[in-house]
Amino acid sequence: MRTTTLVLSALAAALSMSMAEGVQAAGEVEKCYGIAKAGKNDCQTATHSCAGTSTKDADASSWIAVPAGTCEKIVGGSLKPKAARPRRLMKDPIMSIRSFAVTVAAGLMLWPASAFAHAELASANPPANGTVQVAPKEISITFSEAVEAKFSTIEVLDNKNQRLEEGKAQPAPNDPKTLRVMLKPLPAGTYKVIWHAVSSDDSHKTKGSYEFTVKP
Repeated sequence: MRTTTLVLSALAAALSMSMAEGVQAAGEVEKCYGIAKAGKNDCQTATHSCAGTSTKDADASSWIAVPAGTCEKIVGGSLKPKAARPRRLMKDPIMSIRSFAVTVAAGLMLWPASAFAHAELASANPPANGTVQVAPKEISITFSEAVEAKFSTIEVLDNKNQRLEEGKAQPAPNDPKTLRVMLKPLPAGTYKVIWHAVSSDDSHKTKGSYEFTVKP
């Protein structure tokens, strides 16, 4: 009797396994990716060689068998393995600052020089800090760029701070970079020239001074 019972149990188990295999073969189950618990995946995956070897829950490349038509109804379920998202590398803040500094420096090097230029003294007659034997009848100053004569001035002072120019500074003919002003008769001595210029290009104001000496 006992032997008969064991034989019947073995036959029932074999029949059950055969039916399960038949159901799977008939397509009544499907692979569902992204829902398996860690260590509960079925069979081989793209990242694991054996069943039950997944190391994290909801692994996008691990699957388990579920009844056909139910995978996509499960939260996170997918009939195809999901591609792993590439890791975003954290930028080094120091390198970012250095890159920014290099970019700014390169931009400044390429910036036109005129963007930083203003009207500065280029030459003068009589020459700045020079000595002449004959007293000049006018002072002329040439600047590094064109100036607005209406807003620019030249003053000439003696050692008693007396003004010696006659009239206002005027632009030289056909030379917008040069201003000149007529002078009263100058005896021997040292004189101070004070100039103020307004750039025609960007209206930037500049000023300066120098001396020259009349020594017959």
